[in-house]
Amino acid sequence: MPPALRLAALAALALAATACEPTVIIERDETVRIASGARWAWSAPDADGPSPEQGEVVPSPGVHDLLSDAIAQGLEARGFRLTTPDSAEFFVHFHLARRDIVDTMPPLGDPRAVGDRDPQAWGRYGDPEQMRERTMTWQEGLLVVDALSADGRHVAWRGIIYGEVKPEAERDPTSAIRGAVERLLAQFP
Repeated sequence: MPPALRLAALAALALAATACEPTVIIERDETVRIASGARWAWSAPDADGPSPEQGEVVPSPGVHDLLSDAIAQGLEARGFRLTTPDSAEFFVHFHLARRDIVDTMPPLGDPRAVGDRDPQAWGRYGDPEQMRERTMTWQEGLLVVDALSADGRHVAWRGIIYGEVKPEAERDPTSAIRGAVERLLAQFP
């Protein structure tokens, strides 16, 4: 499956997700080695991220700096050293996307809405059969961090995180960005 189509499929999975926590997906090409303590550099973004139709976002300079700093600090904490492109052993870049999600439940009293479900399993949103509002909307964000081979032609590692953009993240994105990047890099080689 082409990478852009794979990203579209992954983002579509979020429509079915009901958990409050973001979803993390890690893809790894085991044939491309990233050695412990390897040197890395930033690469230019490529066309392997979400398309404009999928909600691609060009981050504001402030958000770009927050993301870049969080990624650099996360890699440094894991022993990877930032260097110049001519001496890098791998390259890193990221993609960002955002979109509105609309979820509509069957009308109240519809027999399809009841079934044999445990009302306690619905978490903070409550039992759907008891909710008067049948349409819910929210913002979903997607961050993709890629580590490319030294020649820049192969994605050695890809971390994808997506989930609801909470109001507190809108007001102060710093901790949300750091948290998302930390979740991704926790599984970095």
